[in-house]
Amino acid sequence: MRDGRFIIKRIIPLLSFIFLSLAVFCPILKNFFFSDDFSWLFRADHLLYNWYDFIFLRFAGFLRTTVNLYFYITYHLFGSHPSYYYLVNILLHGVNGYLVYLLSKNIIRQQAIGWLAAVIFICLYSHREAVMWVSAATSLIDTFFVLLAANLFWHYLANRNFFVYLATLTALIAALLTKESSSILVIILSLEFLLFYKYKNWYKKDAIILLPLWAVTIIYLVVQYLYLFNNLAVYGYEYKIKISQLKILFFNTAHVIFGFENLSLITILFLALLLVVILIFLKNREYRRILLFFGGWILITSLPPIFFNMGSYHFFLASRYNYLISVGASCLLATVIYLIYRFLRHKRCKFFIFLIVAILLFFNVHKIREDNRGYYKLGQISRNLYYSLSVLNTEKYCGYNVFIVGDFPFGQNTPYIYDMLQLYFNVAYNKIHFIPKMIPFNTNKVIAFEWNFSQEKFIIKTDTTDSN
Repeated sequence: MRDGRFIIKRIIPLLSFIFLSLAVFCPILKNFFFSDDFSWLFRADHLLYNWYDFIFLRFAGFLRTTVNLYFYITYHLFGSHPSYYYLVNILLHGVNGYLVYLLSKNIIRQQAIGWLAAVIFICLYSHREAVMWVSAATSLIDTFFVLLAANLFWHYLANRNFFVYLATLTALIAALLTKESSSILVIILSLEFLLFYKYKNWYKKDAIILLPLWAVTIIYLVVQYLYLFNNLAVYGYEYKIKISQLKILFFNTAHVIFGFENLSLITILFLALLLVVILIFLKNREYRRILLFFGGWILITSLPPIFFNMGSYHFFLASRYNYLISVGASCLLATVIYLIYRFLRHKRCKFFIFLIVAILLFFNVHKIREDNRGYYKLGQISRNLYYSLSVLNTEKYCGYNVFIVGDFPFGQNTPYIYDMLQLYFNVAYNKIHFIPKMIPFNTNKVIAFEWNFSQEKFIIKTDTTDSN
């Protein structure tokens, strides 16, 4: 009997969300690697030799221990077959949907809201990049540990089990070692404690629960700053609240929820949603803490991408930065939709609400499918790069100096070509050269490639073995 209940309460929702994630994102299984993907795979194949490398080897200056481990495991399982990496991304997204379901169900105590929150989360357009780019698995892993910590901490507050608390602390550490912006997780856990802890006089005695969580986070930040010389700022290296950043915060939050590119439209929709949330907050005392928590989640998780990255490019940040934000957005939307649906008396009005939600979800999925065409094209260019360089796999060109002549796709990101040549063709780093135009070669063992834009592939421009 217990086994049957366990399957119904745990296994069926998990499988359902994984299946939904597969249904939404299955087209990406045809995509190829591009951009940072080659760098991560090269690191997994050549650079991760010992425990010190796993912990401290940094990519673009960031400490990403769990991501190093993730790519090490996946590379040694799947090699350089991209479909498996995209499949793992889809599965991780489905598991995160399940954790969203658990979090919203536990906090709101309504299973229907949990299901709706998870479905919205899986289908949201705003986090497409996190799933459709292999290198963006960092956002998926980070959100997994953040959600795991939030769910475990909820159970600890309810049961006061020491091992659950230890698991919460472990999940916090894993999140910090996945992405620097996870330093805000301790604020989320503190908010969860303040809003939902049941005991009185917590500030006199029980607040000690938070001390180890804050201590670990502070130690992590000190190590980042003093030992790794990383103050978490990607672009600006300063922390000042500016009007421009507040505008980015407003518009980006609206974009996360609605997915439209039109600033006027998302402003109207966001203000309307905000008005509805305020009305619900004023009229329903039982939902105030819930609205504060999910609204606080959106605000807290928005701060790192806005203030660490300085929001220097556009109102809409790269969508992978929105993945963690979309957890709070999904839960808040699900709560509002559920309450509106419950308060409506007429069946026609309820059907109208259901229809609007279905249309919006379909719109998000459709935009995800459309965007994948762009990701597929990026991968196809990388695939053409790879195939047109495959001549280097022959013994004839072993030990040759490789020259890339002129411009080519991703020409502004030459490190990826370095990594591709080293990863797939075992070309030594010091034998890879980039030159603006063709020059005569007086030495043997030189092969030069030039990109043909009409054929979308590299062609051999000079081969000293043929000329000699």
